[in-house]
Amino acid sequence: MRKKTILLPLLSISSILSFLPFAASGATVGYWRFENSSNVGEDSSGNGFDMTNNTAPADVDVISNASFTDFPNPVPQTGAPNAQTGNFDSPATSYLSIGDQAEFGFQNFTIESYVRLNSSSGSTTPSIIAGQFDSSDAAWQFGTTGGGSGLGANRLFLQISQGASASFTKTLVSSGDDFLLEIGKDYYVAASVNYSNPGGVEATFYIQNLTDNETIAMSTDSDTYTSLYNSSTDFTIGASYSNGSPSRYFAGWIDEVRLSDTALSQSELLSIPEPNHYGLLGSIAVLFVISLRRRKRS
Repeated sequence: MRKKTILLPLLSISSILSFLPFAASGATVGYWRFENSSNVGEDSSGNGFDMTNNTAPADVDVISNASFTDFPNPVPQTGAPNAQTGNFDSPATSYLSIGDQAEFGFQNFTIESYVRLNSSSGSTTPSIIAGQFDSSDAAWQFGTTGGGSGLGANRLFLQISQGASASFTKTLVSSGDDFLLEIGKDYYVAASVNYSNPGGVEATFYIQNLTDNETIAMSTDSDTYTSLYNSSTDFTIGASYSNGSPSRYFAGWIDEVRLSDTALSQSELLSIPEPNHYGLLGSIAVLFVISLRRRKRS
């Protein structure tokens, strides 16, 4: 009987822990890590969404993090080793793509990545990190504004569409100088998009300057759009499409691109260390043992 008495509380502890938010508690649609040099577009999520490495005129290749970047190794949220980064600047006409998938038909979502801009256009042309966007078949695209943009050079932004044509597209932007990316510096960036808010959509932007070892900053923007258009165009990393042709190339380095089909909270982001649930389990176990000893003494 005593063994049963001990076992039941332990089972209760396990049940409680099973509901705690572990890493990547949102559903990960795809996770492109650039750790496989022979398959640069490999999807590490287990969903099999490997991307095509487009050769126009050169492939995306990889570089060593240790030599060139301040991207973290290991990744704070997952603890996974991060030894390599995707080089989209060789030259800046390289990008990855995969055809539309049923799993891309979400409403709420989060896109996050580590990035470095090595250059940007002097015009209003943006630099796209990732998206599912064509000028006549657009869902969303995430990136930085052009050097000549009225929003400020190299500002983090998100374009969303409620319908297929450009007339249904709105731009959500981050605010504050923290969200202006400096050329040649490494950043963690993310946008968490929530269509469940009353009155429309809200995007929460996150940024962390890794080169200067700054803390993560947050900014929000919203619009009255109530739904995200379900585009049939490719999902891309490092560019988006204009009338079926790749454009808006990202001249720099992109790493650890994770796409989730939910609006992740800040504690679930890649740049935030995972909570130590094993430490919590140990603390509960210690308290349980102390409680048993006190019962025996009484």
